Amino acid sequence: MRRLRHVTVLPSDADALVAAGRLDRGLFDVTALLAQRYDPAHTDAPSLTVERADGTTASSLDELTGLAEKSSVRRLDSTDAHAMRVGNGDLGRFWKTLVPADEQRAKAADAPRVWLDGPVSASLDRSTARIGAPDVWSAGYRGDGVKVAVLDTGADQTHPDLAGRVTAAKDFSGSSGTGDMFGHGTHVASVVSGSGVASGSGSSRRGVAPGARPLVGKVLGDDGFGSSSQVIAGMEWAAEQGADVVIMSLGSSGASDGTDPMSLALNDLSRRSGALFVVAAGNNGGQGLADDRPHDGTGQGQQPPRGSHRALRALLGGRGTARHRRHGPAVP
Repeated sequence: MRRLRHVTVLPSDADALVAAGRLDRGLFDVTALLAQRYDPAHTDAPSLTVERADGTTASSLDELTGLAEKSSVRRLDSTDAHAMRVGNGDLGRFWKTLVPADEQRAKAADAPRVWLDGPVSASLDRSTARIGAPDVWSAGYRGDGVKVAVLDTGADQTHPDLAGRVTAAKDFSGSSGTGDMFGHGTHVASVVSGSGVASGSGSSRRGVAPGARPLVGKVLGDDGFGSSSQVIAGMEWAAEQGADVVIMSLGSSGASDGTDPMSLALNDLSRRSGALFVVAAGNNGGQGLADDRPHDGTGQGQQPPRGSHRALRALLGGRGTARHRRHGPAVP
């Protein structure tokens, strides 16, 4: 089928699982998969998130995770799921285990939920000069004692604005460590709580909350890309560390209605930990969408459900929102 110049190839034996909400339709969106670099030039094994759902037995979940590449399975407690990579040689066995040919209809309601572990990338850096931070500082609010987790490409802890300020750091990307080879994470951490020392004018170019001490979760690799499961693992870590605020200046090109694994994890962690997740709305809006309604990727506008995060809109000179902003699934 074709929608909005997208080519989707949906096999007949996948139809029951997709209809039952147990199989991510994005796994069959060829156009989107290529745009997300799911091709032989960029990956040799697809990344999947397998979630235990009502009616799913532990043994059926174990069968699927047993087909994953060694050391690739990551447990995601907040969504009762496993992220995993399945080698090309085992994809056929994975599918037959998920849906035995003679039990297609009967198994759909009992199958685990399988999602594409979609790629996530750093979102564009935008100035915070117009938010009135100096007025807040003059009133005595500097973020002292507040734990702020920055989930991004890591951070250069030797940067003068961050030196001696990071209280904890952990790598979830499997790359070179918690350092920042891409640069985006260092920028975001500095915007959040940088001292301003590097510019020589600490009073005007320091971070929004210079009294806060950041936690650094490296969820995107040295190329600025990562996966949903890496981000969720970082979110879980941030909550465990007692973060009051979690900054996620990152996004995905995939559409969401708020029921994807990352959205569900965010709502669960917000509810259980009380942390405020501040998530970028993205920078790819205005590209082929004719109006300002949220879209589901099919050309049909949809109302977003309410959730537990805040998606911040980029401002354009006080005249409304910038055209590059995207539509998020949950903005109460």
